Amino acid sequence: MKKVVACGLTAAILMGSVNVYAAENETAEVQAAESEMAETQADGSGTSETQAAESETSETQAAESETSETQAAGTEAAEILAETAQNEKTEDRVEAFVQRFYKNILGRNASKEEMSGWVYNLKSGKEKAADVGVGFIQSKEFKEKNLSDSEYVKVLYRAFFGREADSAGLKSWAKVLDEGLTRMQVYRGFAESDEFTKLCAEYGIVRGNVSLTAARDQNEGVTKFVSRCYKLCLGRKADEDGLEGWCSQILTGRNTAKKAAYGFVFSDEFRKKNLSDEEYVRVMYRLFLDREADGSGVKSWVKVLKSGKSRLHVFEGFADSPEFQKLCKKYNMNSGSGVPVINTKEAYRNQLIDIYNNPWKYYEELGNYEVTYNEFRIADATGDGIEDLIVDFVDTYTAAMYSRIYSCNENGIYSVDTTGVGSKLYTGGIIEIPESHNHTMGNAVWPTFIQGFKNGEFKQIAYYYCEEREYNNDFPYYDDKDGDGIVYYFAPEYNSQTPPIDYKEFKSKYDSVMKGHEKINVKSQNLTWSNINAIR
Repeated sequence: MKKVVACGLTAAILMGSVNVYAAENETAEVQAAESEMAETQADGSGTSETQAAESETSETQAAESETSETQAAGTEAAEILAETAQNEKTEDRVEAFVQRFYKNILGRNASKEEMSGWVYNLKSGKEKAADVGVGFIQSKEFKEKNLSDSEYVKVLYRAFFGREADSAGLKSWAKVLDEGLTRMQVYRGFAESDEFTKLCAEYGIVRGNVSLTAARDQNEGVTKFVSRCYKLCLGRKADEDGLEGWCSQILTGRNTAKKAAYGFVFSDEFRKKNLSDEEYVRVMYRLFLDREADGSGVKSWVKVLKSGKSRLHVFEGFADSPEFQKLCKKYNMNSGSGVPVINTKEAYRNQLIDIYNNPWKYYEELGNYEVTYNEFRIADATGDGIEDLIVDFVDTYTAAMYSRIYSCNENGIYSVDTTGVGSKLYTGGIIEIPESHNHTMGNAVWPTFIQGFKNGEFKQIAYYYCEEREYNNDFPYYDDKDGDGIVYYFAPEYNSQTPPIDYKEFKSKYDSVMKGHEKINVKSQNLTWSNINAIR
């Protein structure tokens, strides 16, 4: 429309020029007539000619007025033409900006139709440059490229800086992504940079800002801490959903750094790594102290574990250290040090008090004995790194005796399983349960079940016993190859068809099952008030 008006006005200007030329000629003629009129007045003649001259003078004044109006119209037309040219220039620049995103982000040229919406939004102020960029990198077309982190950063360098990535910058941004921050975090770094701000000014558009909504983009320190938990504990990069969930819990105060670390160290994925005590201690050094373990420190903590203390006990020692508190300040988060992630001692003390006060709740038939005859011990029976409560209910006749194992988590205490009285505990969730009678088979090896803790319960691994010549009239002499008067049996479970073996073979089978599992030497205590209250 403006172009049409401008053409019309240009024509008017041209027509105006012709009129002005004519008027100038007429003015010369008028001046001659005025001279003639003066002469006529002097000699008293030419009245009619004078009137004609006056008439021509009026026409001249009208022509001069028309000339002024024409000049004004010409100025307005020039202004409109300049504005139109400027608008066309601006539109060209905006189109060039949008086309640059198509080329550098999507790797192709865009049609006029594709660009029109982006151009309109930028010119109208509906969207800013940063908003348009988000639309491109979040598009289905871009995501389907499945770019690596390095390739993604290179694209941003070209699109936002108009240059190839330098090695130092590429390495720096790759580290940000490796530490768990989102690609949107990296995008914001480019979109809100001084370099991109200058680029937007060149194209005559407003830069804008980037809003981040992901939990892992809200606190860089928290994200880095959780990300290192994945690497140090699980040996892998964090999955997006898991990382987002942990960050959200910490940011909202539902978890502290200590509780988050507990979630990793005592996860099923971590337990399945089956780390030795030494390996476990070394992980604690890296996780909580951010350094490799020293030799004396490893020996000291392994000794603590060999004494029967749980891995949770060792965990608490590292998590409550001043070094870990200092590390958490670096990551701008609450350490949670000093507060037990699970107060097992309090839970077990309360459980024993209930057993002491209400023994009839825990077994069907009571004997004629004192409740204090019952015994308890606290040790990691399940091999999950958390101390368990083992209670031997012996305040009854022999056949009714049994042992119950309790454990504890953030939800409180719960019963794990029931075993036999007098069980022997081993590291890694192995337990030996002796039978109440050997039925005169022999005393060299008491009939015993070997069980292992798996998937929330104890499952039988083996059963072994022996037969001695002096106790058995049907002693299989032909199987007593070493001639010591004893034969042994070792099988997954009791089976009358299990063939007897000599001691050497029995020992080999036994050692194979128990390999890597060391006995936990924790002494049982009678269920008395003094022993219960001593639990701290």
